[in-house]
Amino acid sequence: MKIAVCIKQIPSPGELRFDPESRRIVREGVSLEPNALDMVALGAALALKAELGGEVVAVSMGPPSAQDVLKAAIMGGADDAWLISDRALAGSDTLATAHALADALRPGGFDLILLGRNSLDAETGQVGPMVAELLGWPLVTSVNSLTVDQGGLRLLRTLENGLEEIRCSLPAVITAREELAEEVYISRKKVAAAEDPPMRRLGAQDLGGPLSSYGAEGSFTRVLVLREEHLERACRRVEIRETSQVHEAVRALFAQAEKAAPRPVERGLPGELWVALPTLEADGQQLARELLGDAFRLTEPAGGSVAAVTWGSLSAANRTLLAESGASRIYVIAAEEARPFHSGLASAALSDAISHRPPAAVLFPSTTHGREWAGRVAARLGLGLTGDAIGFGVADEGGLVMDKPAFGGLMVAPIVSSTRPDLATIRPGICVPLEAPRQGAVELIQLAVGTDPGGMSVGATSGFGIPASLLAPARVVLAVGNGVPEAAIPKVQQLALSHGFGLGASRAVTDAGRLPKAFQVGLTGRSVAPQIYVALGISGAFEHLVGIRRAAAVVAVNSDPDAPIFQAADLGLVCDWQEGLDVLIEALSGLFA
Repeated sequence: MKIAVCIKQIPSPGELRFDPESRRIVREGVSLEPNALDMVALGAALALKAELGGEVVAVSMGPPSAQDVLKAAIMGGADDAWLISDRALAGSDTLATAHALADALRPGGFDLILLGRNSLDAETGQVGPMVAELLGWPLVTSVNSLTVDQGGLRLLRTLENGLEEIRCSLPAVITAREELAEEVYISRKKVAAAEDPPMRRLGAQDLGGPLSSYGAEGSFTRVLVLREEHLERACRRVEIRETSQVHEAVRALFAQAEKAAPRPVERGLPGELWVALPTLEADGQQLARELLGDAFRLTEPAGGSVAAVTWGSLSAANRTLLAESGASRIYVIAAEEARPFHSGLASAALSDAISHRPPAAVLFPSTTHGREWAGRVAARLGLGLTGDAIGFGVADEGGLVMDKPAFGGLMVAPIVSSTRPDLATIRPGICVPLEAPRQGAVELIQLAVGTDPGGMSVGATSGFGIPASLLAPARVVLAVGNGVPEAAIPKVQQLALSHGFGLGASRAVTDAGRLPKAFQVGLTGRSVAPQIYVALGISGAFEHLVGIRRAAAVVAVNSDPDAPIFQAADLGLVCDWQEGLDVLIEALSGLFA
């Protein structure tokens, strides 16, 4: 089996620096390293080679310094390395990058292309879906396990509500989660001391595609004014024995969060704004309410309208939900027989609908299915795509401007697209549902869906053994760290369930198998944006804090008074996690009674 592994060079997360004037990363004096999830993908490729034989080729696109990540890959066991580097490729966005990678890899005779689920600097996870669409290959993202079976692949991947089984033929594009394999790690010191291995070097002219597809010319999104995101926390501590003061502090934090109104609309968006919804099951309903609510507020001042695009059969209850949430039209992508969401079929149907009745913009949720759907549509139609936006409005020149966090949320990049319609994925928990139901009729339009699954069949989804509702956006999230004993985690889970709270965990907890990886909050996990985030026994590593930057308020409970989490919290309780939780549950119960 011949496998290509795409590895991106990124700045070390702890040494990030930005130049707001040039709107570029400052690389001078900043340590660069391979994207960790790409090195997990390399580990998976090497495991397949050990089992089946074959060849592993590491591929990186970037400046000449990117040869260091390829040196690390060769030292880790890759057989060959390709460096795609050319000044003409500078300024590439995700689509231009995907064009360059797809054109470089297409003639290589590869059976499998592996990438990390996302890069830790940009976090969008768009390149994998775009490469697959440009090649016309099956795509499976966020993969936990992979086996070769009768010439194809049998895979298990993590969704927001469970584990999904998929079978696909080869060749295919796969993106890796942390669980897929052991990360191949070679220290920077060893890489620097090693001699440069021979590697294939490709310039823009060598890729074989039109030069207009690469670099700045092939990039349809651009950053306006990069800004650092300054987050101030109150860092107040209260003695746990002063119960009344704890209650008062929690009430004040909640009241402050409640005052956060929907973002004011300075300029309305004319035309029809589409909201693409892969599922309306479980937390999919809440995501629909959120996205449709903000879409309605954005279009109403300009006389525009909102349409929902759904996959699968539409029940009467969901039709009412979408109409009351802001949609005056619903496009339904439904086959004669019920089938799980299939990003290839959904992308073809949505792309055809966009071509025939172009909307002003299309918004997708930043979920596993939503990112796949958006990336494939963008590549199919040649449109700019902004990933993981945390806000949007109408740009001065028309179209949308998207606020995208980058580098763990330490900065925000307002992004506009030169193509229409605008495409973007929006983080869950960011938008706000309508306060009152929309009144008026709703029109239903059926969209045709193909029958060729494109070498991929989607099987059953099994739950995590923990209610999926605990992963849905919630006003309060209870998060457990190493300071909470494993035997006590079910108690925290039950408290969250009984009060309608969400549940989260540090990486140490999920790495130890105490909770499924889907509950991990942080740089390589998920981001949450509750009104109150309660960190129980969590030390406060940078990687974890990245995931809670959008929380309106953070309450930390830790027995170590020097724990870093207190510097990132609005309210700190220095005490045993159980003692702190008991007092906080009493305070929070009073708020939501």
